[in-house]
Amino acid sequence: ASAVVILLLAFVAQALYFAAASTYTYDETVSVVNGYYYLTTHDLRLGLSQPPLGAYLSAIPLFFTNVNFDFNRESCRAYDNWLCAQEILFESGNDAARILFASRLMSILAMAAVGIIVFAWSRELFGTRPALLSLTLFAFNPLLIGHGALALTNAFLTLFVLLNLYLFYRLLWKYSLRNCILFSLSFALAVTSKMNAAILLPVIYVILL
Repeated sequence: ASAVVILLLAFVAQALYFAAASTYTYDETVSVVNGYYYLTTHDLRLGLSQPPLGAYLSAIPLFFTNVNFDFNRESCRAYDNWLCAQEILFESGNDAARILFASRLMSILAMAAVGIIVFAWSRELFGTRPALLSLTLFAFNPLLIGHGALALTNAFLTLFVLLNLYLFYRLLWKYSLRNCILFSLSFALAVTSKMNAAILLPVIYVILL
């Protein structure tokens, strides 16, 4: 148990360092502002190009942060999400770096949960030592650290897709109402986090053949 905690903390520490040291990506600003807009106005018309769950989750830390988001700007009322995000974050007296870092924490949390699933699934399949190897490879994977520390939908998509496949594996081994409900809920979370999760349908179909 201590090794698992140490490896997860190692991943989180690296992701936090990356989140604090790296500048924002061009689409993070839109994701964060859109999510806050959706949650506070219940209006999904501001640049909804993906299902809103990922944006919702990214925006949650902003409710515990001092932000000045004035959505009465002309760009926001015209649903120009790129210009709206630019003006809100950089022209309204906000600390954009602090806001984006706070939003990135949700992605890091999601990726830490991915690490837990990786360990749990590997242990069920191969035992404890191979599971620790799997978690080690996860914890020091630069691709996962980099993408897992950005306030985008990637981390949530990874979490819910992996969770859905893990629960599908458990459903195949033991069919029960509980496992069926958990599998269905995880699929719903996946497809409402990003449209790419629709790939689960053909994957599951192929497995069932």
